[in-house]
Amino acid sequence: MDFEALIRKHVGEDGKVDVDKLATAISSAVGREFVDKKRYNDKLSEIETLNAEKQTAEDSAAASATWKQKHDALKKTFDEYKADVASKATLASVKAAHRKLLADEKIDAADIDLIMAGTDYSGMKLDDKGELTDAESIKADIKKKYARYIPEVKSKGDNPATPPKSDNGVTDGDAIRAMTAKWHASRYGEAKTE
Repeated sequence: MDFEALIRKHVGEDGKVDVDKLATAISSAVGREFVDKKRYNDKLSEIETLNAEKQTAEDSAAASATWKQKHDALKKTFDEYKADVASKATLASVKAAHRKLLADEKIDAADIDLIMAGTDYSGMKLDDKGELTDAESIKADIKKKYARYIPEVKSKGDNPATPPKSDNGVTDGDAIRAMTAKWHASRYGEAKTE
């Protein structure tokens, strides 16, 4: 834009410049590119404020991202801990149910500990009552695998050749008859003998 030509155009014959007309002419010639000083300073101040707010927002976002990462890491650790605790509790319940099955077979406690140390519990599960889901098959497996640990219980009556001793130590027939007579007399009176 040729400002010199524009100014010459607005110089009067007396050599004076009509400032108002010249300002209007410059404003129309420059158009939207022309900004007065006050407006320019206001815009600069507004830009500085927006830049400061933008920086604050970016700092807050960065801090939030850092806290979110810390939160996510902590939550993951806590979830793993909860899963580990639940797994250990479930394993303890499975082992207790298995111990009960072994004890039901009358296996000695020391042998139960040995059997349990060598048992894989990964396939065993509990039902909603807290018992092993496939208990009958596990019982059959116990009887088959650990038969040598299960004591044999034989029921045998008394040997008539050696009768058991009585509580009061009397073993011969005459003494027994004398005790019986004494007992009868105390209950019913003396027995009549003919």
